[in-house]
Amino acid sequence: MARILVVDDIEQNLYMLRVLLEAHGCSVEDARHGGEALEKARRSAPDLIISDLLMPVMDGYTLLGHWKADEQLKRIPFVVYTATYTDPQDEKHALELGADAFIIKPMDPVLFMARIREVLASRGTAPHAPAGEEKERLRDYSEVLIRMLEKKMRQLEQTNRALEAHIAERQQLEEQLRQSQKMEAIGQLAGGIAHDFNNILAAISGNTELALEDTASDHPAREFLEEIRNSSARAKRLVQQILAFSRRQPLDRRVISLEPIIEESTDLLRASLPASVGLDMEVDAGVPPVLADATQMHQVLVNLCTNAWHALEGQSGRIVVRLKSVALTADSVKPLVGLRPGNFVYLSVSDTGIGMDAATRARIFEPFFTTKEPGKGTGLGLSVVHGIVQGHDGAIVVRSQPGEGTVFEIYFPAATAIEETAAAPAPALRGQGQHILFLDDEAPLVTLAQRLLERRGYRFSGFTRASEALRAFAEKPDEFQLVITDLSMPGASGLHFASDILKLRPDVPVVLCSGHVTEELQEHARRAGIREVLYKPNTVDEFGETIHRLASETRRS
Repeated sequence: MARILVVDDIEQNLYMLRVLLEAHGCSVEDARHGGEALEKARRSAPDLIISDLLMPVMDGYTLLGHWKADEQLKRIPFVVYTATYTDPQDEKHALELGADAFIIKPMDPVLFMARIREVLASRGTAPHAPAGEEKERLRDYSEVLIRMLEKKMRQLEQTNRALEAHIAERQQLEEQLRQSQKMEAIGQLAGGIAHDFNNILAAISGNTELALEDTASDHPAREFLEEIRNSSARAKRLVQQILAFSRRQPLDRRVISLEPIIEESTDLLRASLPASVGLDMEVDAGVPPVLADATQMHQVLVNLCTNAWHALEGQSGRIVVRLKSVALTADSVKPLVGLRPGNFVYLSVSDTGIGMDAATRARIFEPFFTTKEPGKGTGLGLSVVHGIVQGHDGAIVVRSQPGEGTVFEIYFPAATAIEETAAAPAPALRGQGQHILFLDDEAPLVTLAQRLLERRGYRFSGFTRASEALRAFAEKPDEFQLVITDLSMPGASGLHFASDILKLRPDVPVVLCSGHVTEELQEHARRAGIREVLYKPNTVDEFGETIHRLASETRRS
């Protein structure tokens, strides 16, 4: 049975060699470096030594030199087994020092054992360098060490670069997580603002509508009431924009003209731009409509124009919004990913700002990518624009050069016809005495609803507490043709209240009102059996039409 000394500083390597050698009938002893190996071999000489080269304390080359200089050990075969020193010069140097074999890790176990048996059979016949060649041997050894040091330095540099890239990527991911959490917090805040602000708006706009109904067309106050109504509508749209920014507003795509949206957006933006920045719009005649969500189109324009303003970096300049119709051919549509030849509406926003280089253009639509200083931009504005454009089956491209300004070009598929608007408002729909239960924790809104519904021929029971409303319904469930409830109330949820109502009478229509309507809320409402979800504040006509339709259906059934 051959006694073999294995030298390696890596435990896994020692274990694998031990298992392999013992499986072939060898006795194995191990050491972690050259110094330990010499000590063990001098106490009890092995039949063969297998040694790694790169080890602490004493490396394999130094061990080999001491081994072949030792009268007791020099006849014992020495096998070099390395994964680091793999250059032909390394093998040459090891053999010149007296190594009996030079094996590169890993080697097939069958071939490895065959080589070991071959070396054992030779019993240390490898020549040893004469003493006169010691200087040459040391010179060769130095060259090997220098070459390995240079190799390790290159590996270290590569490792450092990889580590730096990993750290940069991790920091970017952490920043993205912080931005995502910030946006989630903004979304939650927006929902709270929407609920409180919309309750106020509902009271203002609703009472204004009622006042207009009671005011003659030539009354001096009518002009002021109409201005209040228009201002309330703008405030409502502002809240919707906040919700759209936080991506908590369901899409409402309709066939619309973009020209009024451009006019409204540019009017809004001019109020916030300094006098040194010009904002103009150039709209061709006869531009077709598009199938789009008006709120998101407004957001696209605000984001692009704001980005253009920031590109001016405090200098005077000009921003131009253009709208025209274009026909894209098979050739002209090629650069526009996802589009096919046809008729399109072209919307562009250009500026005379600092422009962008190719590297920036390549990343401009990436989420969280920004060229602004920390704290001065989220890096979400253009990625949101890109997402909206894609969601509307369109395409967006950017053209820019450093010092030459920037142009964002958007292509939306042209729609075939625009939704018609009534030439005159339809007469108010009237009820026929149907009894409506109304629940809202805001007393002014209960009062407003009572005035509106009783004026339109309905009977009305209003409540500010869910427990009182549920008790009244439970006493006479067949008395009511319709139930209307707010969503968010202190200590109560409109969804839970609706569920309790429908347990008492499954066929009664229930309407849920909220200033923060999301697709998730609409899905919950559908599962709860709620017939309709209304956005608050809505116009008197929208509210009245829904009430008339649902109450009439109950009466017919």
